[in-house]
Amino acid sequence: MAYSSEGRRTVHTIETPRGKVSIPDKLYFKIGEVCEIVGVEPHVLRYWEQEFPQLAPQKSTAGQRLYRRKDVETALRIKILREDEGFTIAGAKKRLSAERAAAGRLKVVPIERPADTTAEAAPVADTAPAPKKHLRPVRCWRPSGRFGRGWRTSLHCSATPHARAPSLPGKIYSPAVAVGRKA
Repeated sequence: MAYSSEGRRTVHTIETPRGKVSIPDKLYFKIGEVCEIVGVEPHVLRYWEQEFPQLAPQKSTAGQRLYRRKDVETALRIKILREDEGFTIAGAKKRLSAERAAAGRLKVVPIERPADTTAEAAPVADTAPAPKKHLRPVRCWRPSGRFGRGWRTSLHCSATPHARAPSLPGKIYSPAVAVGRKA
């Protein structure tokens, strides 16, 4: 990247097989400017927009194409693939898509842990916890909610078979007695 005498960025330089290409430090480029930078005619650039979904300039309210710097870099990459590397349109599409996908993927690197030789270092189990066998279905009181309030069946610990009814605070009732059945 080049800098002006005031210290501001003025151009971005990209290496291509045909030499260096300088892209001015601007937010938007018109189609004529992009054609000059890339070295192709406007009709070629418009055709590439139809063929390559990666090359998608915005349009102004007047209908002019406004390219961002990433669009200019994409157009340069398409030109390199087509003219310098000899790809067809279909081949360039596949290569560009593969490059974008590879750039977006994260590389997974295994963590190497130092070897601990002491007896205290036990291997960490990668298994799921055992299911809780002491839970069983029990009818209990549910406060008002989506299904209204009343006695519902849910999983409870078998050690506490009784439910606490909120209408009678402090007293524990067996669900069977509260519903009118023998306990």
